[in-house]
Amino acid sequence: MDITYKDGTITKLSRQPGGEKRTGGRVINLDAPPGPRPKPVKTITCAFLFTSFLVYEYFKYNRDKPLPQDIDTSFRFDRIAKRYDEDVDSTESLIGITKQRQRLIEKASGNVLEVGVGSGRNSEFYDLTKIKSLKMMDKSPKMLELAKTKWKESHPEYQQADFIAESALDALPPPNNTGREDGKGYDTIISTMSLCSTPYPSLLIRHLGLHLNSALSMSQSASLASSVAKKAGITSPKSPSDNNSRILLLEHGRSYFGLVNWLLDRYASSQALEHGCWWNRDIGKIVRDSGMEVVSLRRKNLGTTWIYELKYPEMSEKEREVFRRQYESEMEEMRTRMPAEKEASEKLWKPEMEQMVIRMRLDTWREQKRKEADERTEAAKAPKKKREPRGTIWESVK
Repeated sequence: MDITYKDGTITKLSRQPGGEKRTGGRVINLDAPPGPRPKPVKTITCAFLFTSFLVYEYFKYNRDKPLPQDIDTSFRFDRIAKRYDEDVDSTESLIGITKQRQRLIEKASGNVLEVGVGSGRNSEFYDLTKIKSLKMMDKSPKMLELAKTKWKESHPEYQQADFIAESALDALPPPNNTGREDGKGYDTIISTMSLCSTPYPSLLIRHLGLHLNSALSMSQSASLASSVAKKAGITSPKSPSDNNSRILLLEHGRSYFGLVNWLLDRYASSQALEHGCWWNRDIGKIVRDSGMEVVSLRRKNLGTTWIYELKYPEMSEKEREVFRRQYESEMEEMRTRMPAEKEASEKLWKPEMEQMVIRMRLDTWREQKRKEADERTEAAKAPKKKREPRGTIWESVK
């Protein structure tokens, strides 16, 4: 019997002894029962896992209502302080953030202020030979404690660093080796991954810029000097100096690509609730609105990593007056809105705060039980004292 295929080829089919048929070079057993068809196990498993992931992501990120980006999310850092480094270590190493931190921090010199220091992830990269004084600020006391520990481990010989648990939008202290009457500001101000959690990112950059040494030295107007002194407690000197002071920024925000931005916008509220971070902010617009002059800009990781070097712009007296009035009006507006925003934030975070108090009590109880167990273990391992043999009754009577 012949078999004709679609391509026109003909194959001879002949019966062989034992119920077999030979087709070309293959032998087919016609008498054997048909075997089970192989099931696509891998395909089914992959489809099931992918569908489960989509369902999980849907319920995880759709249960939260969109949040306004002027809500203060810095409260979250108190809760995630213990596991913060574990959460970001692998990610920052994988996408090169750690290397960018090192490149940026190595530029710091003179009187240095770092705001939003967090857990102190920049501590190991400071070149102490170029630093005169160093102050570190963070709104979260728990994160600041981690930063202190890391600094002592990285630079045990340098004890002049000050750690301040305050918001960077408050009045900034002067450098360590100067007094308020000297009118000197900072030569380098650093902010890494901190603009994502403040409700006023542009105002924060402008506030930091007014505390640069070059900004204070460049201010020739007495009204501007008195305003800065009133707001920040620093007096502007009369003699001008070189505009070499810098603000160094390492931030994450929007990308070059629309699809990436869509994903960032899609999960922004959930990211803010979980990690206290708005990762979809337009860092370029924030810097432009601050009024600072861009010295250099580099972008990495599809444009989501922004690396800025800023300086205080050279302006005429009229421009400085406009700049001062805009700064004062924004600061006044911020102070007016702060009570309502604080109330809204407390209402939003009240369940989280109650849970955090419960967790803190549980952690304290567990730590106490752990210490008691360790003490019992050490007591069991310690050699027991041999009892001294007692004398006879007659010896005790004598």
